[in-house]
Amino acid sequence: MLTDQPSRTPPAYAPPAPPAVRTEVARTSDVPLARALVRRTLDSWRLPGAVEDASLVVTELLANALARSAPPVILTLRRRGPFPGTATGLRIEVSDADPSLPHFVCLEPNGYDHTASLADLPDENGRGLTLVAALSTRVGGTITDHGKTVWAELVVP
Repeated sequence: MLTDQPSRTPPAYAPPAPPAVRTEVARTSDVPLARALVRRTLDSWRLPGAVEDASLVVTELLANALARSAPPVILTLRRRGPFPGTATGLRIEVSDADPSLPHFVCLEPNGYDHTASLADLPDENGRGLTLVAALSTRVGGTITDHGKTVWAELVVP
C-alpha cells in the first residue's frame, strides 16, 4: 500500500560501548598515546565533556606509576552509571607492581580515600596527585596481590 508518509527506517544498530577499556603503558613516551586512548574512548562513550579532566588525571597517575614502578603499568577506564539525575561516572585506574600507596591517601575501613591538601605536602612532589584529587569526586588506592591500583572517579553530567 502506498502512503504519503515518509518511510520510517529504524536507526542503525550500534553495539553498546564496552564498560571498560584497558591498556599497558611501558614508558613515559607512551603517555600521549594513553591520552589519545582516553579521548577516543570517551568520544565513543559519548562523554566528550570529560576528556580534558580525564586526560590530566591519566597523565598524572601514569607519571607517578612509571616513576616509581617497573613496567608495565596498566591503565583501565571504566564507565559507570548513569546515576540519578542522568550523570555518568568515569573511573580511571592505574595499576603497577609497587605495593606502596601514594602519600595523598590514607587508610579507611573500606579502602583508601583522599585526605591531603596542597598545604599538607612538604615539597614539590605529589602536587599532581592533589590536582587529581581536586578534579575527581573520589580518589583512592587498593593494595593488590601484584602491587597496587590507584584510582580516581569523575562524574560527567
